[in-house]
Amino acid sequence: MEAKAARKHAALLRMVAHPTRLMILDELAAGVKCVNHIGEILEVPQPNVSQHLAVLKDSGLVTCHKDGTARCYHLAKPGLVKDLFRMLRKDYPVAEVGNPDRCRAARKALERSLTATRRRTPARA
Repeated sequence: MEAKAARKHAALLRMVAHPTRLMILDELAAGVKCVNHIGEILEVPQPNVSQHLAVLKDSGLVTCHKDGTARCYHLAKPGLVKDLFRMLRKDYPVAEVGNPDRCRAARKALERSLTATRRRTPARA
């Protein structure tokens, strides 16, 4: 992964790395919601919801429109958010750690590769 892409992905992960923001995104994945409704559903004070929505809006994950005096929000990137939640809800098995045979085999393969590379590379004077 290139550094520019890594920075972009890290910024996105920072934007969603808060429980309230994740709950807001989850609610918006179900459909358009106004600030007051989000606050009621999540039992979070409206000013707090508004602050989190501002961060999510600045990140480009959500967008809003006015409906009279209310501000209603929806996902700007529904596919990305749904993929994120699909990944978060998936049960990933833990990789086997500390298997000496696996480590030995990997080390030997690396040594063979380095030896083959050295043979192909002419020595410098």
